[in-house]
Amino acid sequence: MGKRPMPALPDIADEEIKSRLEPLAERVLPKRQAAPPPRAKVVNAEFLMPETVKTELKVRAAQRGISASKLLLEILREAGLPVTDADLIDHRKLPRKS
Repeated sequence: MGKRPMPALPDIADEEIKSRLEPLAERVLPKRQAAPPPRAKVVNAEFLMPETVKTELKVRAAQRGISASKLLLEILREAGLPVTDADLIDHRKLPRKS
């Protein structure tokens, strides 16, 4: 007793196969999510400022539940500096790159 011969595959064009599989793929495969925006390059910078200004910056940031860095960036944006929405993302709360 040998193996049964495999039936011949139908001669179907690639486009026909794609059109038949597309509805199945939409039901079975997970939906693609948009890629997150690229992270802005963050650098450490030190500035000398009066202690009272530093304290007030920390207090106001704490009252709003944001970091002092984010508050400072918002202030700089309001002053007309080119601060983007991506710059305002708190990178400490994002998953780390592997």
